[in-house]
Amino acid sequence: MAEGTTAGVYSHLRYDFWDGGPLMGPSGVCQAPDAVVDNNDCETSVSAFNSADIGSGSVVTPDATTSFTYSDEGEVLDRHQLLPAGVNGIPAAGAALDTTYGDRKSVV
Repeated sequence: MAEGTTAGVYSHLRYDFWDGGPLMGPSGVCQAPDAVVDNNDCETSVSAFNSADIGSGSVVTPDATTSFTYSDEGEVLDRHQLLPAGVNGIPAAGAALDTTYGDRKSVV
């Protein structure tokens, strides 16, 4: 998905990778613990268009890559974000932020 103006100026491109999709393959899943394909958005990658990409200006926007792990019920369990280092938006090795979520289900 590209986001920008009606004049054709785009700020970034977003790519979503779904479990079982053509890029993840039938074994590419992001659901735990049962590891089945359930139409989850496993990874989102945003490529920013900076001034350096078009040859002028001073806009520097980092790229972003985020992966997700889901529960059997479809709730997000973990969000893993690669953090950019600032050099052409490329993340430093091991620079990441993990956000975990939890919930409790009660059946009456």
